[in-house]
Amino acid sequence: KASMMTPRDGPPPLRRSGELGPVSNGRRRLAGIIACIVVVGVVAGLQHQARLYTGYAEWYLRWGNTPEALANAQKATRLAPWYGPAHIALGRAQADDDPVAAVTNLALGLRLAPRHSDEGYVAFGIIASSRLHDYQSLLSMSERGLRWFPDSVNLVLARAAALRGIGDYAAARDQFLRARSHPGFRNATDSERARLLTSLGECESELSKYTEAVNWYRQADALSGRKDVGLARGIFSALLCAGDVTGAMEWTQEWNRREPQGSAGATVFRARIGLGQWDEAMAVLARVSQMPSFSPYNREMWFALACRKTGRSAEALAHAQNAYNWADGANDRLAAATEAGITLVGLRRYAEGLSWLTREQGGTGATEYDRQTALAEGYAHTGDAAKSGAARKAAAGHEAEHRIELAVADWAKGHLAAEEGASGGGSRP
Repeated sequence: KASMMTPRDGPPPLRRSGELGPVSNGRRRLAGIIACIVVVGVVAGLQHQARLYTGYAEWYLRWGNTPEALANAQKATRLAPWYGPAHIALGRAQADDDPVAAVTNLALGLRLAPRHSDEGYVAFGIIASSRLHDYQSLLSMSERGLRWFPDSVNLVLARAAALRGIGDYAAARDQFLRARSHPGFRNATDSERARLLTSLGECESELSKYTEAVNWYRQADALSGRKDVGLARGIFSALLCAGDVTGAMEWTQEWNRREPQGSAGATVFRARIGLGQWDEAMAVLARVSQMPSFSPYNREMWFALACRKTGRSAEALAHAQNAYNWADGANDRLAAATEAGITLVGLRRYAEGLSWLTREQGGTGATEYDRQTALAEGYAHTGDAAKSGAARKAAAGHEAEHRIELAVADWAKGHLAAEEGASGGGSRP
């Protein structure tokens, strides 16, 4: 009788492809554990090396050796791209040559290591404000930093600078005042204190609180050794806006002492031209042209202004174009192009004038009213009513500056005319 075969007596069932037995599964788990230990060890080793290179980079940054700092920070980020402090060091090293890459690396580093130190946030703030003028990003980053480092006076100052940059002057003033009374500011240098007081003065000026602005500016001026040209200009403007015309004009003597080749000297020069005193104006030009910082560009610009104001338009145009060729930097090119454009519009050469007036971009400060007025006239005579209207609207926004300029000129003319009358008169062309 044939024997009956049970499943137990038959051959073992075939395993599906890839299915392991108990021993193989154990080996696999062990191999996985070993692999994890190896990976963790490699990662730890790489991060240790990255930490060393980052330390070298930070050391070189403290000593001002940017190339070595950059090289070590790059090594650190290549070894351990996940190591936040390495990206922070790299961003700080890139600040001067590549601000966009710098803020990118700083932002990445701060996201990976938000509690590393406040230096990364401060570095981001300096680059974002002074190089990129990205105050909204600065505000966001400084507020993030203050969550981790609430006692950092540098981050309070960064937030204040961001608020000022976006136009919230009242909040900025409050932040600067908070920084001034901060325990971390007790050991600040005179230069740092002067910068903070100057910022307070700027905020008060923007809030039309000119008397308070003068107070802050004068305190800053005392700390800076009474040498700062920008503070002299700020005190002059604040006094004038506060209605203290006599005080402002008296202050021009101090301003002129600090900047004889600059705006104060230009005020006297313009006054001489306005009075028709060509010889006296040229004497002022001869005196200030001896200053080391008085460049060929300055000379051509002063001649262009003098010639335009005295009706010598062809000469004024030539001097303005020469100044443009001598210009060193965007601001100088803008001022020279503006002078040439205004002169051409005065000569009724409107298309050429518009070409010069729109050649460079930016604000021209005290001459912006004249620039926008010339643009409005040029567009009106070339058939572009919309642009002409926009330019007139822009000019209206600078009427206050224009009135200050006229007030200064009128005072200077009257003052010089009185001096000439007392001394028996001066030469006229």
